Amino acid sequence: MKQEEYEASYIDVEEVKKFIKKLNIPKEYFKIDLDKFFTHEYNIYLSIRENAGKTTQALILGMVLNRLYGTKIEYIRNDEKQIARASVEELFSTVEKLPDKFCNYIQKIYGVYNAVEYKPQQKCFRLVHIDEDGNTDLTGDTICALHSNENWRKYKSSYNSPMGDYIVVDEFLDSERPTYRQMTELMNNISTIGRVGSKQRRNNVHCLMLGNNTDEYSHWWDDFTITEQIRNMINFGNEFSAITELGTSVFCKLIDLNDNKKEEIKTKKIKFFGFNTPEMAQFNGTQVWAQTNYPQIPDVEMLREGKRKANRIYIYHRGRYIQLELFSHKLYGYYVFLHWASEPEYDDAVIMTIEPIKKNEIYGFGKYSLSDKIGKALSTLNKLRMGNRWYYLNNQIGAIVDDFIKNI
Repeated sequence: MKQEEYEASYIDVEEVKKFIKKLNIPKEYFKIDLDKFFTHEYNIYLSIRENAGKTTQALILGMVLNRLYGTKIEYIRNDEKQIARASVEELFSTVEKLPDKFCNYIQKIYGVYNAVEYKPQQKCFRLVHIDEDGNTDLTGDTICALHSNENWRKYKSSYNSPMGDYIVVDEFLDSERPTYRQMTELMNNISTIGRVGSKQRRNNVHCLMLGNNTDEYSHWWDDFTITEQIRNMINFGNEFSAITELGTSVFCKLIDLNDNKKEEIKTKKIKFFGFNTPEMAQFNGTQVWAQTNYPQIPDVEMLREGKRKANRIYIYHRGRYIQLELFSHKLYGYYVFLHWASEPEYDDAVIMTIEPIKKNEIYGFGKYSLSDKIGKALSTLNKLRMGNRWYYLNNQIGAIVDDFIKNI
């Protein structure tokens, strides 16, 4: 094969569309825009928890690509425990039953095979045929391998997947680990799995990222440099395409609510999740983004009447400065007000960060500071936080501070 032939994708988008159309999937069960998918390197799909079946759609597309071209599904979660056997063994079960138990899409796609078998030692799924007695009488190829971003170092030295061109990052907003290096972990995995620097792989590799509408202020939006576009997603069904300053293409879509969900909201007959609070939005679709409401100043007069004790303390995280002002009030006692700030002008400012470089930067809350005075001052501020005495200008500041605390 000539070198220039390597540079064109082996995937015929129209052929993929025709194959999926033949499966007769109800429209509410397949909402991946295939034209967008194959013209962008990253495709991000978000929805409420009770709406979309995003993972099922992703697996169906992966199996179609595997059936047509031998493409392998590379399935990634953030944390290693998220790909433990108990968590993933039934990953394909919805594909076998969608939209009901009599419709097996694995058999529709592959014909001779009607199920997949999980291999826990290899952390992969392979095709099998199950006979009427429930016995495996035919075994096929591996179609899906499981990975975690947490374990990226292991794959870097040992994993090779020449046809691992379809990368699914499932529940990418979900992690119990510090978030600071997760983007780098993912990029290492994409580099290892997709070999995107190779001309033979470059135009074939696509990454599908799936998540719920749980975090309008996630670090991922900063990492992908799409924070402003995310903030403009104010309705279900909104989408955008973006090209980074250095030429990487990203498509993002907030999946629209299905007709049943819209009717439930309209008639106010939402079962189980019918609580009109920001936290419930991820389940009921009453607003685009689920939110945590962080404490805000109960009375703005507190800022005028209170005595400011300190105002040269900052948090620097995710490229933003947040100023902490310590107040004392005759009625309310001690409290801290947090708001946006510019980079401090004076050298005597104390800047809490997770990567201290300058002489006035401190890691975290100063536990390892060489100055007892600074350490005690920051410890006092942290005790006020734990006593719910921090008040935030807005929820975005609260979310960024939470992320800072998670990382330290």
